[in-house]
Amino acid sequence: MSFLQSLTKRDDRFYVLLRNSAGEAHSGAVSLGRLASKLNGPSVQEIMEEIDRSRARHKDISREIVENLFEHFVTPLDREDVETLSNALYKISKSIEKIGQRLIICPPGIDINPIQKQISLLEQGTALLSTMMERLPGKHAAEPIRDDYERIQAIEGKQTGL
Repeated sequence: MSFLQSLTKRDDRFYVLLRNSAGEAHSGAVSLGRLASKLNGPSVQEIMEEIDRSRARHKDISREIVENLFEHFVTPLDREDVETLSNALYKISKSIEKIGQRLIICPPGIDINPIQKQISLLEQGTALLSTMMERLPGKHAAEPIRDDYERIQAIEGKQTGL
């Protein structure tokens, strides 16, 4: 491959990594929902381990994104945008892990209904983020991504309205 071909070759690596990153955020949110529904049950520790593993996988993906940013001269998106997006997605997994840790130390019998509603909204939001990351490499993705973004804003509005 010539130098010119290597500069113009489309590299989907960042799109794949960002999609995987959003997928791990959603996976963690789903596990958190399961944890909240089975609180004080026998499988709580197993589910918490799932959340921990998901965050660890997410950390590996984030590290791989940063390494790839250093290795590649040309990226499909601005380097700063890739890094900012990667960091924002990873913060979701870190927050999910912290919420899970706090849930398992709740006093037995506490009403977690409001928390379950928040977790449900988190699951919806991370599902939309996954969809947005899948759409990102598309040529005509701006309009659908904008619509998904508006849906996420509506979900955030529901969270503040609880």
